[in-house]
Amino acid sequence: MTAPLERIADFDLTEEQRAVRRAVREFAEKELLPHVEQYEREARYPIELIRKLVPLGYIAPRIPEKYGGSELDAVSYGILCEELARIDRAFPVGPDRGELPTA
Repeated sequence: MTAPLERIADFDLTEEQRAVRRAVREFAEKELLPHVEQYEREARYPIELIRKLVPLGYIAPRIPEKYGGSELDAVSYGILCEELARIDRAFPVGPDRGELPTA
């Protein structure tokens, strides 16, 4: 019989998941944070910022790449949403919908 601690799942993030966290956090703090109050006052959704996620590969994160998504794993997707929501709780909805052009 194995010891109880040997049966516990490993919940550490992979290096790729940590890289997603760093990249999305940097994006959110640099691109979203300085403008979020303005967007709230104007009651508008910052579509121009969503477009900036395209080159990072974070549009349509759960859609397979062959259909134009970025096909992130479930944990990376959660990290993406969490980091964007740290700054603006409504912002993660845009990348998930994947309705933007990939320009």
